[in-house]
Amino acid sequence: MRLLGLIHYFSIVAERTLRSCAPRSQLSEWFYWFRVDAEALCLIADQLKRARAFILLEDEAEAKMFTECSVYDAAYFFGDRQYHGMRKRWPRVLLTYLTRTGLELDATRWQEGCHNGFLEARKSQAGTFVPCSSTFDYV
Repeated sequence: MRLLGLIHYFSIVAERTLRSCAPRSQLSEWFYWFRVDAEALCLIADQLKRARAFILLEDEAEAKMFTECSVYDAAYFFGDRQYHGMRKRWPRVLLTYLTRTGLELDATRWQEGCHNGFLEARKSQAGTFVPCSSTFDYV
């Protein structure tokens, strides 16, 4: 995912430039969220790549544990960014690819991590009240 790294670098430069020129503009705010999303997507892609590498370990129990942890962490960040509107700023193809990869590696941990990340983001945004039903969809 070198393309994500390049996009991340571009978003940092653009966001910092706009923040110094027009700190309270909508474009500056959009690039802030775009940069945060790019950082999260790089992290998610790295975690999923790491999880895929763990599958090749000789010790199956250890490989399963590492894979579950990596997939859950990636999904947690994915759910958090979904709550903050990542779907509006990024192509659906990329998000679907990351979701499909996470589901292939460990569907249970991916769904659990997405759900918990989404609920945590909602809880931190709205105080402590979290309704029982979630509006999160798994892309």
